[in-house]
Amino acid sequence: MRSPVPYRVGPLEHSPAVLCDCRRKAPCWTSWSNDSPGRRYYRCPAGLTAGDCGFFRWIDHEATPYERQLTRDLRDAVWQLQREKGEDLRMDNVVQRENGDLMQLKEQLQKDEA
Repeated sequence: MRSPVPYRVGPLEHSPAVLCDCRRKAPCWTSWSNDSPGRRYYRCPAGLTAGDCGFFRWIDHEATPYERQLTRDLRDAVWQLQREKGEDLRMDNVVQRENGDLMQLKEQLQKDEA
């Protein structure tokens, strides 16, 4: 799942370093799953590939059912607003193209009348 908000800090910019079992700095990620929305964790940088050592550690405490539902609702609202914004931008582009076509038609009609 994609993050509903951009990360303010890169996944490897945390300090002190947390090393996975294969001795590499483990990135810090945020879960947006339904079970653990907004909860941060460390994961082996090879993450679910052949070189993954399996390292995984939660940073945050487990949320209460209320906190999980609230975070899911906020996540879903942000995703919905992002979808609507994308649709609005697409419609704006269509209107801009149509306006350009109408302006060309108007200019052509004015030339024909002259």
